[in-house]
Amino acid sequence: DALQTRSRTGSGVFASLAFNGKNAVIAYMQRSGPTVNGRVVPDGDLYAVQVDAQNVRGMPVLIDGVGDTGYFPDVKIEPATKQIAIAFHDFSTKSLKFYLAAQLQTGVTLETIDNGVDMARPGEQGFVGTDTAIVFGPQSGQVWAVYQDATRGDLKLAKRTSAWSVQTPLATEGA
Repeated sequence: DALQTRSRTGSGVFASLAFNGKNAVIAYMQRSGPTVNGRVVPDGDLYAVQVDAQNVRGMPVLIDGVGDTGYFPDVKIEPATKQIAIAFHDFSTKSLKFYLAAQLQTGVTLETIDNGVDMARPGEQGFVGTDTAIVFGPQSGQVWAVYQDATRGDLKLAKRTSAWSVQTPLATEGA
């Protein structure tokens, strides 16, 4: 089975689970990488899989395979439309990204919630998106994300209506 085969290569890192009706939606990082000079160069990819009420597993779907990505995913199901939402950290770009689709599928254009660039600190880019949690708001299309800026030690908040908007940090401890 596909999940068992992948587990030997480092699947299941940073797993998250949500239910869409009776079906479980699971997002996880598959950690692998090429060997260079005898050492494995780490590379993570974000996958998701659906398991139905009869424990029948769908094929894993590659959500993001560009660079070293898939850290700290958080899966949620939009209550009205049942769309699948996944927020996760992309280590290669230091960004917090967002996936939203009616069903698990490849080729969905990812949204960037926060790219880690702070206009008050030109030339600096923080690692944003660690320990992410998302929730759907009371208005249609509204999504909130709370997460850490690991570089600066800040607790951050972003809101999505038609586009993402990073709010004033909830806490600024400094790094």
